[in-house]
Amino acid sequence: LYLGFARKDAKRRCWPIIKQVNRMFDLGIHFNEVDLVATLPNGSVLELYGVDKPGLDDKLHGTKLLRVYIDEAAFYRVDLLRLFNGAILDAVSDLQGEVWLMSTPGYLTRGLFFELTKSFDWRTVFQRRRPPPTDFAPGAGRWSVHRWTTEQNPHMEAIFAQEIADARAADPDVEK
Repeated sequence: LYLGFARKDAKRRCWPIIKQVNRMFDLGIHFNEVDLVATLPNGSVLELYGVDKPGLDDKLHGTKLLRVYIDEAAFYRVDLLRLFNGAILDAVSDLQGEVWLMSTPGYLTRGLFFELTKSFDWRTVFQRRRPPPTDFAPGAGRWSVHRWTTEQNPHMEAIFAQEIADARAADPDVEK
């Protein structure tokens, strides 16, 4: 299950990636464009939803999910903790699945992503630490945080280096 802010965000961000991987590796994925469901030949299914979907938590009850990806989790104004505790945790329990909260650090100082990551120094890179157990979410002590800088992102490294060089060329005092 892939969750975006809204259905259109999930479709815009994730759907093209799935299609590209399908083409690159000739996976034989069947795409249901209306429901945003990708079905692999082995029967595995990837569904895309927006967190804003009314009744999403009701829809997830009784499902068995191996993995849930929540993209840009730091920026959700909806209560992800309620969705997590109310439906997602149950959905991944049967298969002992995983929940991935993916995001850059956000401006919201509340919510599931913030609570799970607030004890981390985001300026420190390539460290894997587990947050101290807390009582706000079941199993919170089992979360781990992985982070990297823009310079370490292989898709952004050259672009970012050029932006820095351009800024320095335009203003030698830019870093003061």
